[in-house]
Amino acid sequence: MLDGLNWVSSRHSLERRGAGRHEVITLEKSKWNRSGHLIQFIVASLTVFDDDLAAWRRANPELTLRRPESVEAIVCEWL
Repeated sequence: MLDGLNWVSSRHSLERRGAGRHEVITLEKSKWNRSGHLIQFIVASLTVFDDDLAAWRRANPELTLRRPESVEAIVCEWL
């Protein structure tokens, strides 16, 4: 079910590494979670580090969006 994802308890995240790619799904737990019951969580962030994409971005800076230092994050939302 988790297809290669490993739980990293210190970061509350599921992580997978391989072939020049590092994927991180950070989870936020609910204060209402109790042992022995179904739990609730929120996906707080999804981050992907990809070597091939990084190389493409370096080769094509005119086609690349850079996050300004003053911006904490760029959020993509879909409905």
